[in-house]
Amino acid sequence: MKSKSLVSLVLIVLVVLILVPLSFILSRALYSGGEFHLVSAWETLTNANNLQTIANTLVLGFAVVLCSTVIALPLAFFTARTQIARCKWLDIVLMIPFMTPPYIASMGWIFFTQRRGLFQQLFPWTGEFSEGFISFWGIVLIMSFHLFPFILTILKNALLNVGASLEESASVFGASPLYKLRRVTLPLITGNYLIGALLVFVKAVSEFGTPATIGRRIGFNVFVTEIHHSATIAPIDFSKAATLSSLLIFICCMVWFVQNHVTAKTSYKLVGAKGSRPYERRLTPLK
Repeated sequence: MKSKSLVSLVLIVLVVLILVPLSFILSRALYSGGEFHLVSAWETLTNANNLQTIANTLVLGFAVVLCSTVIALPLAFFTARTQIARCKWLDIVLMIPFMTPPYIASMGWIFFTQRRGLFQQLFPWTGEFSEGFISFWGIVLIMSFHLFPFILTILKNALLNVGASLEESASVFGASPLYKLRRVTLPLITGNYLIGALLVFVKAVSEFGTPATIGRRIGFNVFVTEIHHSATIAPIDFSKAATLSSLLIFICCMVWFVQNHVTAKTSYKLVGAKGSRPYERRLTPLK
């Protein structure tokens, strides 16, 4: 009886703290002046500028996920499967980018790479090379440097849970390192990776700091900057801001649904009562 009461209390709190504000946003998107304006909301979404904003947001989100994966995957392998794992201080160092506020990090990169910035002062022979960082791929890199710890932490923990016996058994049957990676390791960490990728995508499409500082310089608008512009700068259009906010929530929910579906199809569970020792590959210096 007590457990049911506790569950009911939790549901009530969630409804008040989450569903009520979201319902208010949706109502502002569909109602204006006490009247139902579904056509107006549709016209807002199909506007050419807003369609470009939607496309920019989706491309940015997936690009950040891809770039974060490229950064996090090898780091997860080295910090979980080699002797580098004994350096526990690396866990703190690799979390520093995530602890840095995105707006501060973006301003730092701007001051570093802009015309007559620190990069050009240190390397004057590079000319205007550093100024190319103020671009779409510069935004992707900055956001990836900030968000890759999500995927890194999840992948590292997943790799630590894959015991050495599995890969050693594959080696006994003559499996090559690439085959072991493709048929043993990757299937066991795919579900974990998708969870990390989902978190990175949601954080990327909802981040304001980097798109606001660098995106405005190159005319690259995304959901959050357009929502902020519509809600704070005259002529204020709360209906447009609410419509874009509702669409952003819908996109995040759809990505979450797809991630859950794919995870259910691709995840594997290790069954066994015995513990297993972690797998460690010895790194050797190149000759």
